[in-house]
Amino acid sequence: MKTYSVGRGDDCDILIDDPSVSRKHAEFVVTLDGEFYLSDCASTQGTYIAEDGDWAAITQRFVNLSDKLLFGRHQIGVNEVIHRVKALENGRGTQPEEEEDDDSRPFGRVQRDIETGEPVAKK
Repeated sequence: MKTYSVGRGDDCDILIDDPSVSRKHAEFVVTLDGEFYLSDCASTQGTYIAEDGDWAAITQRFVNLSDKLLFGRHQIGVNEVIHRVKALENGRGTQPEEEEDDDSRPFGRVQRDIETGEPVAKK
């Protein structure tokens, strides 16, 4: 089992540069069975999952690749979180086998523009 921290703090594994995201917002666990478990870390703005066209608050639960999440006001798909987790596990950000290699894609900690949500190139 591996645990990854999600938040805007520099010490988080999955960095989300958005002021609505807490420094340590949530923890994402990949179980030995390959399931994904998400726990909110008492974040200020909360953690939500898209359900039936609305956002449902969660404190902890199993999530699927197709689920959409909301950390504060930052929306992200579980599939993107998993992509980042696999990049961390593979060292330098190697792409998962089912995807094409694309060196222009960011890996590891990705910072995003607060207004557009687009990745910001590291300097």
